[in-house]
Amino acid sequence: MRSAGTHSRRDEVGFTLIELMVVVLIIGILLAIAIPTFLGARNSANAKAAESNLRNALTAEKVYYTNNNQVYAIGATAVTSLAALEANLSFVTGNPTAAGVNQVGVSSDSSGNLLLEALGKDGKCYAIDDTGSQTSYAVASTCAAVSSATFSAVAASAGW
Repeated sequence: MRSAGTHSRRDEVGFTLIELMVVVLIIGILLAIAIPTFLGARNSANAKAAESNLRNALTAEKVYYTNNNQVYAIGATAVTSLAALEANLSFVTGNPTAAGVNQVGVSSDSSGNLLLEALGKDGKCYAIDDTGSQTSYAVASTCAAVSSATFSAVAASAGW
């Protein structure tokens, strides 16, 4: 007969250290797979947010263009007129200065071509060039690298 202090191995409950380590290892492997996927999805979403802001700004510009004898809103007119048409965006003349805050830069060249730019949270400059008959999209490392004169070369190498 057994004494009161003696237990058989069968009576013990719980996990061994090896079993716990295997579970931790499996969780670590799953995290190693999931985290890069999540970060890639987040970066893609940030880029799409900047692109979406530009499309909304272009829609506002097209409304202004249609209502004002086919002339784009530029300069100070763009800031006030477009803000009334698209209240969720902040319009500035020239290059945008803040990334990821719904800020869109509006400029135009001597031919009347419209250039819209937005900084994504990824630090890249997303741009739309509209001639009235054709719309082109580009992405560049900085907004200073994008202008109506250089847009064709930038868009050819890195469109959306």
